[in-house]
Amino acid sequence: MEVWQRAHGAACVFACVCVEGEYVAREFARLYLHTATNCVVEGPDIPQIPLQLGCSGFVVVDQEGNIVTTKTKALLDYGEVAFRDVDAKLAVLLGGDALPVGSAVELTGLSNDAFNGRRGIVAETPPEVRQAGRVAVIVDGQAIALKRENLVVDAPTRSSSPEGDLKKIGHAGMDAEHEAIGQALQELRETRSRDALQVARDEFREHATHEEELMVAARFGGDPADDLSAVNSHRRDHDRIVALADAVLKQGTGIIRKKDIDTFASAIARHTENFDALYVDAANALDAPCGARGCASAAA
Repeated sequence: MEVWQRAHGAACVFACVCVEGEYVAREFARLYLHTATNCVVEGPDIPQIPLQLGCSGFVVVDQEGNIVTTKTKALLDYGEVAFRDVDAKLAVLLGGDALPVGSAVELTGLSNDAFNGRRGIVAETPPEVRQAGRVAVIVDGQAIALKRENLVVDAPTRSSSPEGDLKKIGHAGMDAEHEAIGQALQELRETRSRDALQVARDEFREHATHEEELMVAARFGGDPADDLSAVNSHRRDHDRIVALADAVLKQGTGIIRKKDIDTFASAIARHTENFDALYVDAANALDAPCGARGCASAAA
């Protein structure tokens, strides 16, 4: 949201509405939201407006207050395609010249695949180029005119490679479990056996259970009884990843397809990189000595 807000400026407003209290809203302001609108609603009288967990999509409203969609594509299900879905809807609302000069963009969907994935900076677009429905972009020092649909605002997150190690988040216990999962995934890649997939699946499931318990103990992620809470969103993504492995295991016998291995491994890597890091400060505070956490004294 912050990257989008900086790119679009006053053309649109990206708002994060926190329903888990002022503390969580302030943490998001400290960690992520400096330009995007960050607000909090509390109490029993929360306005009955469409709300959507950010990792499950966005609510989009036009300048007249009409709801364009109550849910864009979910990051948890579509990865970076979800960002492109938001970009496409904004492009329709804001027009072909919606990207401000200086916006960082990624090229996508071009017939010349050598250009796909490359990055550029939006330049001042001449009127005749704009009238042709194109945007001027500086790529490797050269200005080229591209269709708006082939430009994606440089995505806020990047998924780890399924071949790489899982990202360390800075919590000793969780990082040790991530390493064990990584080793199980490496064994799966090398053998492509169903037994190896079962081991990797079980390693992740055990880790997910520990992680959910840690989040609740650290009081991070809101009320576990609240379906909109971050801890329940986290739990649902754990269940989604386990279901990926279970679906493959139910298919019968034989070696595991590389495509299925990559899908499973990428889902774990993306989850670790994009979501696990969110709770690490609260988890480390839970493990810290009482003084470091500002505990109340017995005499208080």
